Amino acid sequence: MKKIFLLVFVSSLFLIQGCKRADVITLHVTVSNDVCQSGQWVYWFSVNANEYNIEDSVFLPKGHHSFTMKKAIPDMNEEMGCWLTFAKHGPQQAFLILNKGENVKLTINKKWITKTEGSPGTKNWYDFIGENLKIRSEMDSLTHVLVNTKDSLTRKYLNNRINTLNDSLQFKLKLAEFNKIKTPKMFLLELTFPGLPKKTVDSLVTVMKHRFPDNKRVQEYPSHPKYPPPTAHSKWVQKRLLQIWTQRTGFNYEQPVSKLSAEQKKRAQAKKVLDPEK
Repeated sequence: MKKIFLLVFVSSLFLIQGCKRADVITLHVTVSNDVCQSGQWVYWFSVNANEYNIEDSVFLPKGHHSFTMKKAIPDMNEEMGCWLTFAKHGPQQAFLILNKGENVKLTINKKWITKTEGSPGTKNWYDFIGENLKIRSEMDSLTHVLVNTKDSLTRKYLNNRINTLNDSLQFKLKLAEFNKIKTPKMFLLELTFPGLPKKTVDSLVTVMKHRFPDNKRVQEYPSHPKYPPPTAHSKWVQKRLLQIWTQRTGFNYEQPVSKLSAEQKKRAQAKKVLDPEK
C-alpha cells in the first residue's frame, strides 16, 4: 500500500513539474549587426489589465547576435500583450502577442521584428503590418510620380490607382486580415480599427464569438471587465519603462504631455515619440 501511494505521489509530482514547464514562454532572439554594435540591456515587458511587469531582462554584449529569455507567467489564462525594449539600439517597443507554453523564435533588426516562429498571435500581427507597409510603399511611389507628371491621362490613372490602394488599405485589406486571424487577442485589437462601418463591426463580432467560443472576453464583448487600480509595483514598472525610453531618446517621457510647451510638442511629434491618443 505504501509503495502504491509513493508511486502515485511521484507520478503526480512529475505531472505538476511537466505542467509548469509547459507554461514557460521562451524567446529565442537573433539580432542584426546594427543592433549589437555596443553592449546593452534588453527588457521583456508585459501588461495584463492594469498590471505592468518586467518578465525578464538580459544583457546583450557587443558583437553578440543572440540571446534567450524565459518566464512562466502565473495566472495566464489567455494571450498577453508584451514587448521587448532595447536600451540603445534596436526597436524601442517590439510588440508581441504571447500565450503560455510558446517557444518563440524572433529575428530583429534595428527597426522591428522581421521574422517570427512559434507564436501565432505575434506572426498575425507582423504579417498584417507587412501587408500594410507594401501598400503604403506603392502609394508613396505613385504619389511621387504623380507630383512630377503633367499629362492629364497619366495623372487620372495614377489618382485612380492611389484611391484604389487607399480603399484596400482602409477597408478591403482589413477584412481580409480578419479572415486570417487565429487568436482572440488579435481579433479584439483589430476591431478597434477606425473607419469600419457599424454593420461590418457587428458582423465581425458575430464571427469572432463563433470562432472563439471558449474565450470569456470575446463572449462578453463589447462589455469590458472592470480592473482594479494598478498596484505600487505596476506603477514602478511603468516609471522604469519611461526612464529607459528617456535615456535612450533624450526625450523626457516622464514629463506629462499637458505640461509640454508648443515647441516641445512639435519636436516630439517630429521624432514620433508622442502617442497621438494621449
